[in-house]
Amino acid sequence: MNITLTREQVRRVDELAIHRYGIAGLVLMENAGRNAAAIIDRAYGPTGRAVIFCGSGNNGGDGCVIARHLHNAGWTVRVVLAGNVSRMTPDASANYRIIEAMGMRPVAVTDVAAQQAPASSITPEDIVI
Repeated sequence: MNITLTREQVRRVDELAIHRYGIAGLVLMENAGRNAAAIIDRAYGPTGRAVIFCGSGNNGGDGCVIARHLHNAGWTVRVVLAGNVSRMTPDASANYRIIEAMGMRPVAVTDVAAQQAPASSITPEDIVI
């Protein structure tokens, strides 16, 4: 069975999970990213190349978790942060710091012109997230 939620419904589910059930935002982010990486690896793996574009919000943190799990599964992964690291949400920042500590060397770009460089290096073999 497939269930599709709107953006607002997903936010509400996250809000309930955090405030009503006491599930930490980092746990939700880890579960979402780990499961997304597993789906990507199953569909396009067992190893591949991925370019992951992240923002400074929690979706960017999800992207960092995806990057970490794909990297650990043997993928070649590039992470591009479209924004300023200092403006990341606390949970996203935590996952960004983890991939930095792993030596993944994410690239932060703060203006539109600078964002074109990573985009122009994408090849047909790359999975873009």
